[in-house]
Amino acid sequence: MSSGKSLIFKRKKTHLEESMCSGGLGLDSFSDDLLKFRANVSAAVEEYETNAEDDDAEEAFLPDSTMVQNGTREENFFAKKHTAEDFERSCRVAVSTVVHTRDSAKAQLETYLQQVFSLTPEKYGALATEITKEENPELVLMCTIVSGEGLLAKDANGKSDPYCKMTILSRKHQGSQQVRQKNIADWLKTGLVRDALQTTARPETLTPVWNEHFELSIKDPKDDLLVIEIWDSDEDQVGVTKIKGLRGFGNFIADLRKGVDDFMGRAFYLLSTIPSKGERKSLDLYSHSAKTKWGSVMIDLRIRGLREGLSSAEALAEHLRLTRAVVDSESKVKGHYVRRWNAQLRPNAHLLLDLHAECCGLNKLQQVGVLLNVLLDYHKSYAVQISTFCDLIAHIKSSRHVLPERVLEGKSDRDHPLWVSSLFADVHELGSYIFDVMKDHLLVFDLKTPQGVRRIESHLM
Repeated sequence: MSSGKSLIFKRKKTHLEESMCSGGLGLDSFSDDLLKFRANVSAAVEEYETNAEDDDAEEAFLPDSTMVQNGTREENFFAKKHTAEDFERSCRVAVSTVVHTRDSAKAQLETYLQQVFSLTPEKYGALATEITKEENPELVLMCTIVSGEGLLAKDANGKSDPYCKMTILSRKHQGSQQVRQKNIADWLKTGLVRDALQTTARPETLTPVWNEHFELSIKDPKDDLLVIEIWDSDEDQVGVTKIKGLRGFGNFIADLRKGVDDFMGRAFYLLSTIPSKGERKSLDLYSHSAKTKWGSVMIDLRIRGLREGLSSAEALAEHLRLTRAVVDSESKVKGHYVRRWNAQLRPNAHLLLDLHAECCGLNKLQQVGVLLNVLLDYHKSYAVQISTFCDLIAHIKSSRHVLPERVLEGKSDRDHPLWVSSLFADVHELGSYIFDVMKDHLLVFDLKTPQGVRRIESHLM
């Protein structure tokens, strides 16, 4: 992913930069040096050879002279990086992503793709039809059972030991007698459903907290239902010490039925109503007759379309090509690249990239790393606002939890996945660039004014 080229002329690194480039992603280890740097600004300025001829230094861009590669500007950088074949492949991937999405903005995305890839409505329609016939991605329901509220008391102590069962049921069976009078366990025996999963039981509570994650295969997202049942576990029931009133006596009798779990209600939810980005939903639980409410269950739902047979490396390469195509389109005005760009992608661009990352199984850190790599490439020909890069660094820092601890500590470089090594290189390259921007600012900003101090402080942070 990384080009390996520096954005600036080669020179000896300062102690501050050396400390930034050591220790994992280099975002935490140099705070003390930053304080020293601020305290001795005049000395730091003397270390560098700078170009003060740029009239636009106040705009927080690297001067044009430092973006020249071998004396000539790369006017058509994306044309060199992104071949016609790459562009075609990105177009097909983008159309495939939109064809299989269930997002409410699908129509807007179709129009957006026609603009990005210069497709007529007829050509887009023909390609979408072809992809629909050829591709059938596996759909998976990502379901987190969060908690329950107001559940029935099934034990004599006024509590229950609730757990959840869940399965996918075709809507055409919802009104059948077997569904109305039987439960998930019975449906499994008769083949009405393919599989079922369940949480662990939470002892002696009517407000259980599970926070357990499950994945269920989906056959028809337009017609399938998620069914959740709550049951009281009677395993290892302890003896009853107090019986209060008729209800308590009834619970006592129920406790004697060892090994028989008690039904506590169920909920049906149509999967086609789940938005593409997922949702947190509270589902009311009802009796078999669906006339009596028996509490509620809180769940997180999201449908993910998995691309079959796509390796992690292939997914990243595909996402890189698509991101290049999107940036190539977004950075142009009337067919010409923006020379000084804030790199604020439009909502449809973000949505397209998010949907593609989702179906390829890429995490947020991988996605941000790809965008950083593409914008660094763009910056070598034109200019991207430093604030955009600072925002990307903030995203990277907040997403580092997905990396193994050994990576954060900077250990075993040869064992890092390719995308991690690329991220290291790009972050370090960006670090050098940010320091050069600060040097230029030190020449033009009056550090005795609040505005000048704020400018420098923003980059130091």
